[in-house]
Amino acid sequence: MDPYLSSSKLLVDELNAALQELALLGFDLVRLMMSQRPELSFQLTHRHQAGYPVLVFGNTKALFPPFLRWLQTQESSSKALPPHPLDRYVEEQFQQVAKKLTIDSQLRFAHEMEPAPLPFQEIAAEAGLAELGPAHLSLRHDTGTWLALRTTWALDIASTAQLELLQSTITQSTPVQASCSACAQPCREALARALAPEKASSEEL
Repeated sequence: MDPYLSSSKLLVDELNAALQELALLGFDLVRLMMSQRPELSFQLTHRHQAGYPVLVFGNTKALFPPFLRWLQTQESSSKALPPHPLDRYVEEQFQQVAKKLTIDSQLRFAHEMEPAPLPFQEIAAEAGLAELGPAHLSLRHDTGTWLALRTTWALDIASTAQLELLQSTITQSTPVQASCSACAQPCREALARALAPEKASSEEL
C-alpha cells in the first residue's frame, strides 16, 4: 500500500476509534462538516478551501448512564464536586480522547460563555445534526427535541487526500430530515401565547 494512503487510513481509523469511545461515553450524535467559522478553529493551521473539518457533537438520553457512573466516582472520592458537574464531565471526556490523536485539533463547548457563547443551534443545523425549529428549539426526526448540543471538534488535517478519505469513511449520525416544513407548527402559536404576557408587561412600562 502507498505509505501516504496508509497514513491517511491510520488517521481515519484513529478518528473512528475516538468516535466509538465518545459514543460509549454518551455522545451518540455526531456530524462532520466543513466550516469557515474562525471561532471554531483559530488555533489550527491547515485550512482548506472550504474551511476546516469540524465534528459537531450532541447527545440523547445515552449520556446519562456513563455520566451518573462518573458522578458516583467523583462523590466516592475525597474531591469536592465541581460547580457544574455535567459541564466538567463533557470537558474531561473530550479532552482525554483528543489527546490520543496524532494531529492537532481544537475543542469548543456549548457551555462556554467566554469570550462569547457560540451559536450552537446554528452550527448544528449547518452540520445536519439538528434542525432549528420555529420555536427556537433544536430537534431531530428520530429524537424530537430530546437532545442536547455539546461540542465542536475542529481537526487540523493537512492534505486533501486525508480530508477526502475522512469525509467518505467517517462514522457519523444520520443527517437530520426536515420535519418542520411538513408540520402544522402548533409551536408557533404556543410560543406566541407564552410571550404575550411578557410583551404586554413591556408595553405597560
